[in-house]
Order: sequence, then C-alpha cells, then structure tokens
Amino acid sequence: MNFTKDKSDLMGIFLLILGLLLFAFLICIVIKKPFISNDEWYTMGMMQLPLHNIIKVTAGDVHPPMFYIILYGFMSFFKLLSIDIDLIYIMKITAMVPYILLFILSITKIRKDYGLLTAGVFSFTIIAMSDYFYYFLIGRMYSWPLLFLILAFICIKEILEKRDFKYWLLLTVFSVLAAYSHYFAAIPIILIYLALLVYLLLNRNEEFFKPELKKYFISAILGILCYLPWTFVLLNQMKQVHCSYHISTITLDKIISFFAYYLSISNNKFIQLGACIIILFVFLVLMMKYANTKKDEDFYVSLGVFAFIATIGFALMVSFIFRPILTVRYLIPVIGLVWLCISIKLGSVDFKKIALPIILLLIVVGAFNVYHEFNDIRDEWSTTVNDKNVLDSINNENTVMVYLSTNKYCRFNGYLDNVSEKYSAYVIDNETSDISFEGLDLNYDPLVIPDDLKDYSDKNIYVPMQDTRDPPKGDGFKFTEIAEMQHSKIYKIESK
Repeated sequence: MNFTKDKSDLMGIFLLILGLLLFAFLICIVIKKPFISNDEWYTMGMMQLPLHNIIKVTAGDVHPPMFYIILYGFMSFFKLLSIDIDLIYIMKITAMVPYILLFILSITKIRKDYGLLTAGVFSFTIIAMSDYFYYFLIGRMYSWPLLFLILAFICIKEILEKRDFKYWLLLTVFSVLAAYSHYFAAIPIILIYLALLVYLLLNRNEEFFKPELKKYFISAILGILCYLPWTFVLLNQMKQVHCSYHISTITLDKIISFFAYYLSISNNKFIQLGACIIILFVFLVLMMKYANTKKDEDFYVSLGVFAFIATIGFALMVSFIFRPILTVRYLIPVIGLVWLCISIKLGSVDFKKIALPIILLLIVVGAFNVYHEFNDIRDEWSTTVNDKNVLDSINNENTVMVYLSTNKYCRFNGYLDNVSEKYSAYVIDNETSDISFEGLDLNYDPLVIPDDLKDYSDKNIYVPMQDTRDPPKGDGFKFTEIAEMQHSKIYKIESK
C-alpha cells in the first residue's frame, strides 16, 4: 500500500470539502445579506432594457457584452418557468454558477488527469485565493471569463497530448467566449496563441509540425472572424478610454500589487514583495525545466504562469504608452491559470517534503483572504441598506429624475421604477426602454437641464451625479445635495 499516495488523496478530499464549505458560505451570504456593489446597481439597470439595447449600451461602455447576455438568459429562464425571484438573486446565482462548473471540472476531468490532490488544491485556491470569494458573489463580468479561460486552457493540454482537431475547435469556441466576456481574458488568449505558434515553430522538425500548424491557423482565423464584428466597437471604446477613464496612474506600488494579487489581497508590502518573488521564481524554475526536458507537460504549466506575467506586462506597456487600463480585479480570469498550473505541479512533487508545507501555507493565506473579504462584504451590506433607504425615499410618483449619462441611467433606473417621469441627454421611451444616443455627450459640461422641467413645479426633481464631480450648475435653477451613495451624490433641482 502506498501510504504517501493515500495521504495526498486524503488531503485532496479535504481540500475539495473545504472548497464546498466555502461555496456553502457564499450561498448563506446571498440568502442573509444580498448586498449590491456599486457596479451591480448598473447591472440591475441594464437588465431593465431589451436585449438589443443592452448590447447597444455595452458598446458605449468599456466592456464586451457576453456577461450581460448570459445574465439576460438566466433572467429569461426564470421568467419562462414562472419563478418569481428578485433580480439581485439572479445576478448572484449567475455569478456563482462558474464555480459550480469549475468544481465539477475538478472532480471529473482534473481528478482523472492529475489525481485527487491536484483537484482539491485547484477547487480550494479558485475560491480562497485573491478576491475570488468576493467576485463569485458579484453580478459582473469576472467569474464567467475565468471559466471560459480555464476551459480553453484545458483544451490546449488535449491538443498537446492527442493532436485532435476537435480540441482546436473547442479551444476556438472557449477563446471567443472568453474574449467576449472580458478584454483581460482576451489578452491572455492572444498571448497563449502566440506562445503556441512559437512552440510549433520550435518543433518544426517533428512529424506533427505541419498538420498541427494547419490546425493552428484554422483555429486562429476562425477566432478572429468570430470576434471581428465586435472589433469595430472595441476601437470606439478605446477612443472613449483615451478621452476619459476611471483608472488612475500606474505606480510602483500598483505594479507590485498586480504581480502579488494571485496569492493575497494584503496591502502589506513585505507580503506583496514575497508573493512577487515567489511567482517569478516559479516561472523561472518551470521554464528551466522545460528547456531541459522539452516535455509537453512542462511547456503546458509554464504557459499558464507565462500568460499571467505577460498579461500584466502587456497591460503595463499599454498603460504607459496609451492610458492606464489595468486594475487588480481585471486579473481575476488569468489568475485561474496560475492556480491550475500550481495545482498540477503540487500533484507531481514529493507530498511530504514539498506539497504538504505549501498546501498548509495556502490554507492559512486562503483563510486570511476569506476573512478579509467577509469583512468587506459586511461593509457592502451596510452601504446597500443605506443606498436602498435613499432610493426608497424618492421612488414615488412625486419624483422626476434627470439622467445625464448612460451610466447614471442604468445605475438608478433599475431600482427607481415608480417615478413619474425620466429625462436625459438622450431619448428614453418609458414604455419600451428604447434608447437613442442622438445628442448624448458623455463629457457633458455644463449641466443641460430640459426646458420643460419648469412645468413640474409640483414635483420633486432630482439629478444623480458622480461624487468626484463639481456640484451641478444650471441657469434659472438651484441644486441642493440631499443624499450621498456609493460613488454618487443626488441633488434636488429647484427653480430660482
């Protein structure tokens, strides 16, 4: 009997159970404290629109549309079954589904290929490391690109082992889905494709070179063609980002936090530097091993860590040349590749001397991360209660709302469903939620007030503004701040 194998399997089972317990904890949070983050208010408003308008509004934002389409599908599914469920719960469920699928992937495909220990480490780290515990609760575009990126990466293993064209097609499908889910899932996909091309060229003397190179280009071209319709939107979004974007200047502290984010969310500089050194050391060791062995598995695990480091490097280059585009949460999808590769290596090294001490350290770090994130969630819940109280106080027929951007319209309109009238810098059909972008100026200044607001002397007229903006001004009107919410202030408009 192999006692070491038995112990590693027991540890794998323990970590699988631990991952399930953390997921059960997520469910309890959703039931007891269904908080709404700042960006989730925006998501709620988007879901009040018809699907074609959701895509249209997304095109005017800075993200691709896949998450909203998936969420719209979940929402339609519950409506089809006549299940009356609050939208916030549908958003949370949609965000958590990828972990369920990743857990199933762990106990089936990953366990079969690499063993119980690798399956357990992956299922635990993918919920306890970084900010995963928090972002599996957020109805935004983070957990789904993570899933698609992991699935695409697993297809690469099958390609390396079996040279089967169907896995090239699956790689194409999951790559396109990832790219349509988040741009920071598209970047590692592009980098991985480039690395695969280098791998094929380095092995051009092998028998598989020509047939695999042909499959490679078919896959790459199909992916480009599938993404081509959105490319024109992306170019327009880049122009918008160049004019104005919320991400601040990249500093040395931020760069260190980017490389450390895969492991810990701590702001302690020593911990962050330690995490940076670890990931760079791991990458160098993996690359040196591949250089010596030329084995496909060594290339594969190196590729996942490379994708993480190179994604940060590419984003930093763009940030310095063009405009800052990277914030830590955008790395959520690609970090999944790091933990899959680390899980694979931990399953192949000496359990007692190497794997066990590292796993125990990961459990400690994971516990710290979850504790920290739970405290953040409690703060978010308190903020949600305050925001709901503010909106409830004005959500009545005596209210007229003025929205000055698509962001503010989506941010508030999803909740304020009882107000009598809505105005904006663009046309809103209150019956169909149809939006026309004619006349919309995202950089509005000064504030433009519709002339016929003076007809509503018997109503309360409010305008929400970004909390970082100067108080609004308008000829013939005075503005009084009545409430402050997450990143927003609400002003009451009155005639002078």
